[in-house]
Amino acid sequence: MSSMFCFQCQETAGNKGCTIKGVCGKQPVTSNYMDMMLYVTRGIAIVNKKLRENKLASKEAEHVILDSLFATITNANFDDNAIIAKIDNAFRLKDKLIAIAKENGVALPEMDEVWFKVEAHDYLSYESKVGILNETNEDIRSLKQLAIIGLKGLAAYAEHALTLGFEDESLYEILEETLYGVSSNELSADELTALVLKVGAIGVNAMALLDKANTTSYGHPEITKVN
Repeated sequence: MSSMFCFQCQETAGNKGCTIKGVCGKQPVTSNYMDMMLYVTRGIAIVNKKLRENKLASKEAEHVILDSLFATITNANFDDNAIIAKIDNAFRLKDKLIAIAKENGVALPEMDEVWFKVEAHDYLSYESKVGILNETNEDIRSLKQLAIIGLKGLAAYAEHALTLGFEDESLYEILEETLYGVSSNELSADELTALVLKVGAIGVNAMALLDKANTTSYGHPEITKVN
């Protein structure tokens, strides 16, 4: 069994996946913590999607989903303590959202991402459950991960825009819809392909949002004499 598995970037070992240590320098432990963070984030997205359907969507959940996805892109954050803190916070938030759902009679699906609980000292022992290779069908696995990697790029643009005070609810909706879709195990390869294409299309909206945030905050680029 490999100590990690990551194949999200073009640098990956043998163009197949890093299994001993990331070519980028990411350590196996860090990679496994990131897998856990994304798994609990999927739970948050599932619950918030159901809350959104009942007009109870949590702004905190939207921002945590965004931050968690952004934090796992290549070379963004290899600080294990910071990632553990994000996991701790994600579990706290998930419990809070579940409580809100129960208080308001919102039914939640029986999906592991929603209901699982792990103590901090056991985060790494759960890797076989939350890791990428837990999905054994290679085609389905690849489509699910392509969708998630697309979300990471979208999240990077959206978080930069958010820093400047700009956000778009439709972006949060596609984050939740996609994370629900890749977690449900109900989508066929064709349906997952359609979901991947939808993420790509909405990603353009995230780029437009960041452009609006930048030009509104700093002005439009123009030819300028500097010397």
